[in-house]
Amino acid sequence: MTPFLKLLNSGARNEWNKTAGLSFTMKHIFNDPNELLKCAINAQPTLNPSLAVDVAQGVVYDTHSPTPHRRVSVIAGGGSGHEPAHVSLVGIGILQASVSGHIFASPSSTHILHAIQRTPPTHAILLIINQYTGDKLNFNRAAQKARYDGRVVHTVTVGDDVSLSPTAIAKVGRRGLTANPLVCKVAGAAAERGLDVEAVQLISEAVAANVATIGASPQHCHVPGRESAQDESTDNSLYVELGLGIHNEPGAKKVVDNSHSPHTHLIQDMLLRILSSPYTAFGDEDDVILVVNNLGGLSLVELYGVVGVASEVLTRQHAIHPLHTLVGSFMTSLNMPGFSLSLLNVNRADSVCGGVGGVSVVDLLYDPTAVTAWPAMSMGRDTSIEQEERQEKVEDGYDVGAEVETKTEQNKTHDKVNLEAQPSTLTPHSRLIAQAVHSACDAVLAAEPDLTHWDTLVGDGDCGTTFSGGASAIKAALAADRLPLTHPAPLFYSLSLLVESSMGGTAGALFALYFGALSNALSGANDVGEANASVDVDWSVHLTSAALTALDELRLFTPAQVGDRTLMDALIPFCGALESGLGIAVAAQHARKGAEETAFMVATLGRAAYCTDYADGSDVNDKDNTHNNKTPNIPDPGAMGVSAIIGGIAGCFN
Repeated sequence: MTPFLKLLNSGARNEWNKTAGLSFTMKHIFNDPNELLKCAINAQPTLNPSLAVDVAQGVVYDTHSPTPHRRVSVIAGGGSGHEPAHVSLVGIGILQASVSGHIFASPSSTHILHAIQRTPPTHAILLIINQYTGDKLNFNRAAQKARYDGRVVHTVTVGDDVSLSPTAIAKVGRRGLTANPLVCKVAGAAAERGLDVEAVQLISEAVAANVATIGASPQHCHVPGRESAQDESTDNSLYVELGLGIHNEPGAKKVVDNSHSPHTHLIQDMLLRILSSPYTAFGDEDDVILVVNNLGGLSLVELYGVVGVASEVLTRQHAIHPLHTLVGSFMTSLNMPGFSLSLLNVNRADSVCGGVGGVSVVDLLYDPTAVTAWPAMSMGRDTSIEQEERQEKVEDGYDVGAEVETKTEQNKTHDKVNLEAQPSTLTPHSRLIAQAVHSACDAVLAAEPDLTHWDTLVGDGDCGTTFSGGASAIKAALAADRLPLTHPAPLFYSLSLLVESSMGGTAGALFALYFGALSNALSGANDVGEANASVDVDWSVHLTSAALTALDELRLFTPAQVGDRTLMDALIPFCGALESGLGIAVAAQHARKGAEETAFMVATLGRAAYCTDYADGSDVNDKDNTHNNKTPNIPDPGAMGVSAIIGGIAGCFN
């Protein structure tokens, strides 16, 4: 262990835990997240008999034949843990299909493509994407795949958070929160009315651009089956954190209020931030819709109390009388005992639409739906449906991530790969590659507790399980002799498919893209190897140039550079050292140094960008500059994970 890590594992870690003020409710009915998600997916046809599920892909889809005039299927999804979004929004009038990843992790593009394939083949597709890096990468990659297959696919990206300043989110954009289910509703209603995909997209973008949301909670949520990385000590003076994300990101501001009515002060502050935000304008004559969203663990009586106070504040202090108030669970964060407030500016959304389709946003929100998770806004009209129903279930278990295993005793005692049992046809270099793959996986599994701890403090806490899920799947494939080790091009292609299916989220997409690019770059070298199959080919020269080529291709999908506090802070120095001819041992040291230096950087990309101090040093609405979401001496978990992989490989070659 380096001196740097010794520092983190001692005083610095304890100091962070004492000051973080994070607390979790850690007891659950389901302690195995895989079993939990399987059961939750399987429940959907019970709640709505017109639905069917593909559990292995995390897909829920409507089996009713669409009305003849309908031309568009709307699909949405993301990580699990936000229910009823999006599994319970599938049905007539909203979504044609949803796709769920692991808890707080984006589904892979392969799973999203399966959702697209469950829609009527003549329909154009509109994908509703929440503004998080992993979701954007995977949904857009799925869109590319579907377009290659001849489907018409459009996308809408939703971001409505107003808790962070424009400077702080310049690269990542506003987080997608409660606006997402609102966009799903208007998009589905517009599609049901027979509008074409361009019109449905325009309406969806208009709503997405005119919703402002901010959340607050006295505690963070806890992921079932995951150990808490926090000490027992908490900040007892803390009332709530304002501006929390829905993936356990720390709030934008900690609120300490010992007054008689702290709830009133809190809601006043939240509504003022919404109405004065630089992202969405609200005029004196604008009609608005108020949405009070339960983040998952707030009691109903408290939720109704929030509605009462928010309505009174809007009326008395701002002369705003909402056209309608929606209250309930729309976009949650597991068992987080908090709420979010949203305002939709109806007039401005309608003006952007320009009367397309002859309907207003309010009409679309009031349109009837068969989705029971959507609150009733009117009696609606009777809809007679006389279609043959079918239900298709995949009973082999919820398997988003194919062979993902959470951190259990089984994971800790993973069967060791017997490299001596590999086929005797392997050349010495191929055998060395097998050993390097095995060593890299072991290094990741050993690093998992630290990755999880760091990501719990500065992110959503899933980095460790995401990396270990990929490592476990690769080790299983290696043990079963399912990895082509003779040539690196097919090896990296196989690895790209494995990590895409077993990791999910941003990391899974980036690794899949990088390994796929490596495979393409090595395809020419692969031909050389095939022509000399009996020769012990030294692949190191080919791998060095391919690593650089693959890095250039990866940069087409992410703007991240050194200094942005991402996994690229480890990968770029590694490739640069290889290009300079320094060898893999020295290159691994460069990767390690780059990863460790992220502890002293401000994140500008990825989910951690929402967890650190604002780039301009102040909250746009925090005149007293009292926010304190610093991350002292906490490195970027993704960069440290990449460093662990490279270190494992380098140790094998040494």
